[in-house]
Amino acid sequence: MYLLAKESGGERTIGVFPTLVRLMSRWFRMTYGVSWISTCPELGWAGTAQLTIEGAVWKQSALAEYSAANGRTIITSLLDIAKAFEHIRHRLLFHAARRFQFSLLLIRWLIVVYRMPRRVSFLQSLSEDCSACRSAVAGDSFADVCMRLILLAPLLELRAEFPKVHVTIVVDDIQLTSHGRLAQSFSEAHGSVTAAIQRLEDQGLPVSRPKLAVVSSLTRKQFRFAARRHLVLSLAHSVRNLGIDYSCGKSAHKTVRIKRVREVMRRIRRFRMLALHGAAAARYLRSGAAPAALFGAGVSGASKRQVGLIRGAFHHAVVPKPKGRSATFDLQFHGVDPAIDLLVRPIVWLAFALRTGLIGKPMILEVLRASAAGPTVFDQVIGPISNAVFSIRSLGWIHLWGACFVNPAGQRIDLADADPATVLFVFKQEAAHHLWREAARRHP
Repeated sequence: MYLLAKESGGERTIGVFPTLVRLMSRWFRMTYGVSWISTCPELGWAGTAQLTIEGAVWKQSALAEYSAANGRTIITSLLDIAKAFEHIRHRLLFHAARRFQFSLLLIRWLIVVYRMPRRVSFLQSLSEDCSACRSAVAGDSFADVCMRLILLAPLLELRAEFPKVHVTIVVDDIQLTSHGRLAQSFSEAHGSVTAAIQRLEDQGLPVSRPKLAVVSSLTRKQFRFAARRHLVLSLAHSVRNLGIDYSCGKSAHKTVRIKRVREVMRRIRRFRMLALHGAAAARYLRSGAAPAALFGAGVSGASKRQVGLIRGAFHHAVVPKPKGRSATFDLQFHGVDPAIDLLVRPIVWLAFALRTGLIGKPMILEVLRASAAGPTVFDQVIGPISNAVFSIRSLGWIHLWGACFVNPAGQRIDLADADPATVLFVFKQEAAHHLWREAARRHP
């Protein structure tokens, strides 16, 4: 067992099994665990092949944007289970496996493995042997499956009692979203949060009250007038939702995006100490810094200043002495210009949502009609759909009707009918041309 320090304080326990146990657990996961997960009741699980984390937040944010455009009330409650893996009771885990037709032989083996004598290693110190009477080892291949097993019963009961509440689950993070008329939304939000906390704690999973966060499309004064006390105390203007800014149909503070930009710049400063430039630096940026910088950009976007900071950091990484050189040429020559992805990702996500139905197509088209003029500055962006419209307008395209846009050359594209791969190809070219035009305007 290893204790890893967390940024917010405290330690995170990660278990590392001996080689044979790790190999067996991974083999069982690939052969049986994946097939059982595919038959598991659908309750809004995210972070899977069917729904990525960014897709889950996109869906929530787009629903909030639709509600705001139609004058509907939307409330999202974010619940966090304190030390979730450490509170999984083995007896309840076995009963859940029997109820939901999980292999009893495999669950017995897992419980025996989780009760094996272990040692805690921390700061070059090693504890004596100890055994656990509860918990699932966080580093094991079946840890998330055990968490899903223990959550199935309370969440199925919650869905039966509140069928209109949208539930999103990522391992041990649970989001409950209710939208509709004012009185209905508050009733469902209060009832679902209270019921969820009660049912989770009945399973031995304590919900952290300090980390309970509530976001609403209403102002604080309106919310305080209608909501219950514990919801008011947890109210926030915007929150970090699975690593992405989320404001429930309002203009977000973008604090998560700002922190992510600073972290990427800090990483690149450390990377420059290795004195690697050119193709070697580009490989690092593509595999490490770029995914960290671009995560969530399809939902919350990035301001012009943030794009400039990221481009400047990338330019310093690929070129030893960037002063006097064109950032557009150097970054596009090495294929690591983050501005292209930051401009194109929101558009591709909009096309993907229209094609796959992340939310209803009529809902997306209604938001597009409501924001036909589009946000003129980044601070007016309130959701992923207006973020995509802002990116399209930044490239010089004009909204015609529905999801159809046209560029100054007369080329049209309908995001509702076009394949997302085609949208990606077209707008990547447009973004590259736009950056070259901007570079030529600044340096004639």
